[in-house]
Amino acid sequence: MYYQRASQPVFGSYSAKLWGFQPRNQLHQSIIAASDVARFCETIKITDTFTVSRDGSLVAGTLMRNVLLYETRGGTLLENIRIPPVATHQDGPMSVAFSPNGKSLAVGTRSGKVHYFDLPSGSLRQSFAAYPEVFGAGCASVTFSPDGRFLVTGRRPVKGADIGLIRVWRVSDGKMLIAYSGTIGSIRTLSWNPKNDILAAGDDASLRLWKVGENTQTPVLMQKISHGSYCTAFSAEGMLAATDNSKVVIYKLQ
Repeated sequence: MYYQRASQPVFGSYSAKLWGFQPRNQLHQSIIAASDVARFCETIKITDTFTVSRDGSLVAGTLMRNVLLYETRGGTLLENIRIPPVATHQDGPMSVAFSPNGKSLAVGTRSGKVHYFDLPSGSLRQSFAAYPEVFGAGCASVTFSPDGRFLVTGRRPVKGADIGLIRVWRVSDGKMLIAYSGTIGSIRTLSWNPKNDILAAGDDASLRLWKVGENTQTPVLMQKISHGSYCTAFSAEGMLAATDNSKVVIYKLQ
């Protein structure tokens, strides 16, 4: 599954397509009636962002100040996870990611915090501030490394300051290891290559790839995209799919 974000209400008809990696090799296409999509969205009650566990058994999505955890088969609601408030106001989720083993869920919030919840209980295990609290500039994207040892966070920009919008954290102790700067606008999507240490990030005007661990701010690839890249995903073989306006572009990495 390459697309794991739902950001608009469902209206009209939608086309679902499965593509192979050879150019223009469309494997399957089916038309989904708007009524069927609307019933699905009503059943799982997710309004903004959602993600699917690696084994496909769980779906986690955001709804106002909560994160809802569903069993994929049958759509049974397992947990309704409330995001803890901050000192001055209620907080809410912006991004969610399952750990590779499916035993924990990372949630990035509007105040810039990250919470780890144990699964399937939904109990809060750990919290830390990924970014200084600035209204409207929360933790907009999160993703785990393939081995689950690291978490990457991305945020919206702060006017007049480049504070390292992309940050890599060690899960065991919450220590920040790397901060990447120089991106354009909000970090819309983050993906970590399962075959190596390549990190993909899409922002409002570009797609960038970094070699995690190298002491450099220079990405190994920077592709300008007029309307930004809002969704990225690596295949198990390490090929990258990224949105480019109305297209999905496949990158074969060396």
